[in-house]
Amino acid sequence: MKPTLKMVTLKELLAEWQDFDAAAYKLACCLGILPPDDGSTSGFGATKHLFWGANVLGESLGRFLDELVKCEVLEFDDKGTNLRYRWNPKFVAP
Repeated sequence: MKPTLKMVTLKELLAEWQDFDAAAYKLACCLGILPPDDGSTSGFGATKHLFWGANVLGESLGRFLDELVKCEVLEFDDKGTNLRYRWNPKFVAP
């Protein structure tokens, strides 16, 4: 029998600030585009090219992150050296 991973929400995965590529990866995992994030770096490392290069999937995930910021679901921090996202702790679903 295949072991199952616990379903983890985007709220849990983005509880702390995450760089753009890590946030996009975790979004892709939550959407079922990529396998669930198991907490290791192996899944992210194997797919990092999706978020570092110009391609339709990576760019679409980036735009979706930005849309979630516009809806105030996520917060965006561009004050540091990296573009970062995290779940907005003040967000309440309408």
